[in-house]
Amino acid sequence: MISVSVLDLTTLAWAIWAAGGLLLVALTLAKVAPRSIAQMWKLFASEGVFIAVATLPFLIGGIAVPLVLAAISLRSGWECVYATSRAWKLPPAARRGSQIFGAGFMAALAAAGWFFSVQEVLLLSAILLATCLAAHLVRARSNGNVGAAFASGGALLDAGAFPGIPLALFAHIAHQPEAYPLIVLAFIHVEIFDSLAVLGGKLVGKTPLFGALSPNKTVEGFVTGLCALGVLSIGYILIAGGGPVLAWTALIVAGAIAAVAGDLSASFHKRAAGLKDYPAIYGPQGGLLDMTDAWIAAVPLTAAAAWLLGVFPA
Repeated sequence: MISVSVLDLTTLAWAIWAAGGLLLVALTLAKVAPRSIAQMWKLFASEGVFIAVATLPFLIGGIAVPLVLAAISLRSGWECVYATSRAWKLPPAARRGSQIFGAGFMAALAAAGWFFSVQEVLLLSAILLATCLAAHLVRARSNGNVGAAFASGGALLDAGAFPGIPLALFAHIAHQPEAYPLIVLAFIHVEIFDSLAVLGGKLVGKTPLFGALSPNKTVEGFVTGLCALGVLSIGYILIAGGGPVLAWTALIVAGAIAAVAGDLSASFHKRAAGLKDYPAIYGPQGGLLDMTDAWIAAVPLTAAAAWLLGVFPA
């Protein structure tokens, strides 16, 4: 068993952010890809705000955690149904109402995760996913000719599948204060992976990884992100006073897989709707779901890996 505090991990997150700034300074002085580095500076500044907002509730604890989860749920539901209502070709006049329902639906799923047992959350997730698949089968067999009410329900179900299901699991995990370090750990994983993958892609990326689904993702960027997580694992082991290397490796792999899965799931909704980003909420980061999709996916997967390997208390 390894014990790591939220404060330790938050300090590490800020240290990594500062190191990223030094790296950008070096690249700027060396005049490496000036246009790409200029874009990275904008992302770097917004990333500092994101670190503060994401980690502070788990440092404070108490009511701060459910309040932040409620805000994430409401906004992500609004943003996601903004995309899925278009993908289901809902009439423009009905989209605003569907977005309001989407916000409420996502908040209800998060509340279920907070109050229900893990078995109940998993059962609810299975029912939701099966219903979503059934709706798509009906739509396919009718060649897309479904009524507005059915399309509105389909848009909500798609949002429920992602980010709804992982968000409910996220909320269930966040209900346990002893899991706060795990949540911050997952945040560090996905942010380091995503940030270095973006940097690697801008500097040396040439080979598309997922084609039209996520056109900015490259093989070179993916490898850069994985290498960064590998280096980061050494820091985890040092601040934790040692520990099973296999377990730390599994957590890192879980974070990388979840980062990609979350990004692709969110991208699927956008591409189906013909959108580039979700409705913007903060600067170059795009919508809240653009910022949190990987984190929402990473927490349940990282928690499962941690529980199976005994890295953190159950």
